[in-house]
Amino acid sequence: MPRQTTILRSHVGIKFNKSSFRRPTDNYIVTSPGMVHEQQQHRRQQQQLITSEPNDELPLNTVSPRNVQKPEDILANLGARHRQLMMAIVSCSFVWCFGALSIMSSAFTTIDCGNCTDSMQTIVSEFDLRGDRSHLTEWSTSFFMVGNMIGGSTLSCAADRFGRRPLLLICLSFQAVFAFLSSLSTSVGTFAICRLLQGACYTGSNLVAWVAAYEHTHTDFRWFTTFSFGVTWLIGYSMTALFAYISSTWRTMLVWGAASTFIFTLWCWRFAPETLHFLVSKRRAKGIHKWLIGIDYSPPHHTVVDDLLQTQNNNCSSSEKTSFFHEIRVHKIFIVYCLVQLYLWTCDNFIYFGLSLYSTRLAGNTYVNYLLMGAVEMPAYVLSPIFLEKYGTKLVVSGTHLLASICFLLPAFSAADSWLSLFCWLLGKFSISCSFMSLFVYASEVFPTTIRNVSVGLCSVLSRGGAIAAPYISLLGSIWPKSPMFLLASIALAASLLTCLLPETHKKPLPVSLRQTTAQSPDLQVS
Repeated sequence: MPRQTTILRSHVGIKFNKSSFRRPTDNYIVTSPGMVHEQQQHRRQQQQLITSEPNDELPLNTVSPRNVQKPEDILANLGARHRQLMMAIVSCSFVWCFGALSIMSSAFTTIDCGNCTDSMQTIVSEFDLRGDRSHLTEWSTSFFMVGNMIGGSTLSCAADRFGRRPLLLICLSFQAVFAFLSSLSTSVGTFAICRLLQGACYTGSNLVAWVAAYEHTHTDFRWFTTFSFGVTWLIGYSMTALFAYISSTWRTMLVWGAASTFIFTLWCWRFAPETLHFLVSKRRAKGIHKWLIGIDYSPPHHTVVDDLLQTQNNNCSSSEKTSFFHEIRVHKIFIVYCLVQLYLWTCDNFIYFGLSLYSTRLAGNTYVNYLLMGAVEMPAYVLSPIFLEKYGTKLVVSGTHLLASICFLLPAFSAADSWLSLFCWLLGKFSISCSFMSLFVYASEVFPTTIRNVSVGLCSVLSRGGAIAAPYISLLGSIWPKSPMFLLASIALAASLLTCLLPETHKKPLPVSLRQTTAQSPDLQVS
């Protein structure tokens, strides 16, 4: 009878719902001994999976949830050569290819081709920008640089707020639109305005693409990201000459660039996802879960999401959530990092464009000369990732500036037309090109996720002052012929010494907060 009484209580005193069948008194009613054994065995297997330590026999993407605490852990478990991550990195790197088409088109659209019998028609010949109107030719280039400043200060900041992917797609789309509108311009004023808007989108897309690719990259594979961006820039640089060669007018050339950029935008819409670093920094649980599904990361996803968000909450203090400026006042060394980075960017802009304006132009075919000038930078883009991987970011940036300083100083003690001067000029340009590429890496590793885009954008915008001041190097030469070399050498030497104030970031996780950034160099912390 006790058994029957228990059954009656189960049927009368308890409502039949999903939870009631989990009561211990009802187990023998709804389950059989075989089912109980299977459930117990399943629980033991699940518990063993959770508590076991990772070993080499398990796949890289099958790990204990407690081992996943940061986005870098996810990237490490997926592996440096994960197919979808590689596709995202390469897709972002090709943004620089189509960015080169935008900015370098001025090398062909604004030149004076004379009677245009052996080259394409340019805006100089179509709008008759000669004589008193010759100064209008530079408007398009100047307006493009102004657009760079607008895009770097606004769009990069928006990417830190709304995401890398949406801003990348928007900037690429409008970059193609304004390139097409430029081809329809009926006056040099309209052309300059379209170039200004295109320049804003160019800077926005290039900076966002770099940050997005770097946040997709594991620490052991960052050399590949640097290499791919350098190579794709050279591809776009060369494609500009190809489009100019096959085009009869500047309008046709711009249409080629607009069409190819629009097609590439569709590619990025398919293969360029949002970055996990951004999703975690914004605590978007649904976005993280969707990212894990799209990247084919093994379950349980909900546990991984909880661990990532919990670690993010632990890294970000309440003061950091409420006041960014208060955190800067606490970690004053971050101000030093920002000022040093700003000087390095301005220095490289000034030297790079100063060398281009101060050097002797090559005689001969226009298209061949253009390609040769790009070939000078090719070794820098190929070797800089190798140097970064082997020697670290800090040593490479400081060393290349020191080498550039020596190269600029030696011609001051030799004849201007000697082979030594030419060799030092080429080696100096190689050094600055190498350091310029390394600065993108350094800025991405020093600035935290929450302000990475706006910080890189700010450096890019303010460093344009160096590019604007570069033409005045020739004026120094009229005062004293050797003064430009001493000026360039001193600026590069100062950059080499100031780099020593920055922390070494080689193979370290990308910081998500200011605290992590300053913690990378505890000997320099100031409170």
